[in-house]
Amino acid sequence: NTNSFDVDTRINPYFIVFGGFFSILIMLLSIGTETVVSLLFKFRGRQTLTILIVNICSQVIMRLLYLVLPFTYLIETIILEGFVYSAEFLIYKKQFKDTSTTKIVSYTLTANTLSLLLGILLDCYILI
Repeated sequence: NTNSFDVDTRINPYFIVFGGFFSILIMLLSIGTETVVSLLFKFRGRQTLTILIVNICSQVIMRLLYLVLPFTYLIETIILEGFVYSAEFLIYKKQFKDTSTTKIVSYTLTANTLSLLLGILLDCYILI
């Protein structure tokens, strides 16, 4: 005999408290990682600030969508990350007019993939 708390971790009080803490930790890790990668790609000043703001918005939107999407974690991650990669590329392409498309693609792929892998590792730690 199971109750709803055993079936869906999103409504489990333990998960809400500790999951919320780890969600914030993952968001900060992701934002920090992508900002450091932007510096390695020699983005500076307004570009770095734009990257920081875009990543904060992406992370908040993505974490909120994780709460409401009806799919498994894997499917949600694939869908959401696909949107994040695309949206961030398009925003950077529009904002960084003097930057080559190759540099923007390279940065977007590198930063988001590194951030994704670190997030998955931390998520796996939470689930173990």
